[in-house]
Amino acid sequence: MIDEWMLHVAATPHEVEDVLADLCLHKRARPVADRDYPTCLAGGGSPDEPPAWLCFVRAELEQRGHRTRWCTPWCAHDGVTPGRRTAPRRAA
Repeated sequence: MIDEWMLHVAATPHEVEDVLADLCLHKRARPVADRDYPTCLAGGGSPDEPPAWLCFVRAELEQRGHRTRWCTPWCAHDGVTPGRRTAPRRAA
């Protein structure tokens, strides 16, 4: 499955994983090379909306004072060169 949704978080991976644990979600946060948003969560969803768990986590992070922003899986914020990941395929 291709990760279609990326949520960048203005918190450390450890802080994000603490929130995930509090929500009983067994997901992993990963560090990225963005000084302002050093953590990323990724998940597959429909092309039109992110997965419910990621929306749930985003709401909780925002409530706890951690800024977030949505990005594409091929964004440059995490140091991945465009083209290394492919865009999600759309159903015909």
